[in-house]
Amino acid sequence: MITPRQKAIVVGSLLGNASIEKRSDGYHYVAAPVGQSRHYDTWRRGELTGVIRGSDEREGVQKFLEKGWQLAQEGRLREEWLWKMSPLAVASWYMDCASSLTELPAWRFSNTDIEIIKRFFREKSSIRLAKKHTSEVLSPSNEESLINLWLLVKEHVTLGGPHLIPELEAQYPRKNQTIYLSGGMEKAKGNGIGWRGDITPCLFRAGYDLFNPVFIEKWADKFGINLQQLKEEDYVAYMRAGAAMIKQDMPAVADSDLVLVYWDEAAVKGAGTKAEATYAHMKGLPIVLWLGDGFEVSDIPLWTAGCVGDPEHFVSSQPDAVTLIKRVLSEEASIRVLLGT
Repeated sequence: MITPRQKAIVVGSLLGNASIEKRSDGYHYVAAPVGQSRHYDTWRRGELTGVIRGSDEREGVQKFLEKGWQLAQEGRLREEWLWKMSPLAVASWYMDCASSLTELPAWRFSNTDIEIIKRFFREKSSIRLAKKHTSEVLSPSNEESLINLWLLVKEHVTLGGPHLIPELEAQYPRKNQTIYLSGGMEKAKGNGIGWRGDITPCLFRAGYDLFNPVFIEKWADKFGINLQQLKEEDYVAYMRAGAAMIKQDMPAVADSDLVLVYWDEAAVKGAGTKAEATYAHMKGLPIVLWLGDGFEVSDIPLWTAGCVGDPEHFVSSQPDAVTLIKRVLSEEASIRVLLGT
């Protein structure tokens, strides 16, 4: 079978400069060289050995390439194709442009396609894209969107060469402290991307690294998967997704320096936020709890309040959350210096 990783690379690059050709011996994936990025070309060829050459007879490869070819023949983008986008697929797409993170190739899309793409990224990852009338690329419309795009694909960018790393990294030096963004996903709109996308640029500019579980791709083939839909259509897959999320998220909590909990109706109805707060407390990590609209400290259950542990660690606004996080992590850093750890 073609692997999920290979699918992601193919899907992303087909939105860029790659294509699928129908020949007498089957369907062939054809990737045009990216002139400015030999690193990426070499890596892509290695990852897609067999798929590129068209000689891979494993079950599923031809079926997958045929599906991609059919979608391309329709001459327009299908939202079904976008739903296959993982962070790796997005990274593959923009690395095909090979100029900078601020550009995603859009030359093959109609105006209708571009509106679909813009809506998808806005709703699923808090990234707002814009296309200039004379340009054949889509670009983040503001720095907040650029930061969210960078953090979405950061894990994969070095594959395309150092010229793709944005100036953001130098502009906002890292403090080597990581914040885990904990909050409802299953019961939240967009899997809870909204508040995370809003606060991420503020914390990134302050020098912190962020762990956003919404951007995790390893537990599912689909980026932005509808968990409720999965629950209704395939409960076994739903259970497996939950188990994989636990396996991914809990080590990330342990590796963080602070956990920011966003408490809203989705957190109340779910279980993951409470579990992450409990695990953070057991690990001795500081927790800041941000009360969503309409929630008071008195609404927090005893168990979760006990995990937070400090009455001063409750805030009711994004600016207050950022201010408190800076203070708490500054104190943590000072303690580490004193202890020599």
